[in-house]
Amino acid sequence: MTNIALAQVVRRVRPPVRAAEVPDFLAMIDQQTRMVVNLARLVGEVLQGKESTHSLRLLDLEQRREELQRRNQAAVHSLPDRHARLDEIHWTMSALDRAAAVLFQTARGFQQLRSTPDEAASQMMLVVQKAIESLQQGYAQLASGSPAAEFEADAAIGSESALSSYR
Repeated sequence: MTNIALAQVVRRVRPPVRAAEVPDFLAMIDQQTRMVVNLARLVGEVLQGKESTHSLRLLDLEQRREELQRRNQAAVHSLPDRHARLDEIHWTMSALDRAAAVLFQTARGFQQLRSTPDEAASQMMLVVQKAIESLQQGYAQLASGSPAAEFEADAAIGSESALSSYR
């Protein structure tokens, strides 16, 4: 088989991705951060005793997380050319998924301890929630092309510094 024939077979199996077909990664990241924001709020409610770790909201968010993770991975792997920008997008999506996984562990681990959270734990959860909200706002502004996205990133970094003081 010649190189030309092989290229035609490959093209038939996996057609080239056109610019119009490239997934909107910023919108996907925005959806993922909104889910993490909702999860952080819910974990805060679990820590305060306002919500059960067996609540339908928590189960719904866990299913949403799994769905987003599958869809995001499929989108990243659908592009034939892997370059640095795509790796950064994949890293961002993976980091958000890991953050969600840790929040789920926090909620479930709290129920196993069956104790009331102290003031420091509640304050830390509030800082985490605000940082994630700032991050989500930044990604939403990036997706819309707003120049204010840089300020939201600074706010998220400031929240990280505040969280370090609770450790």
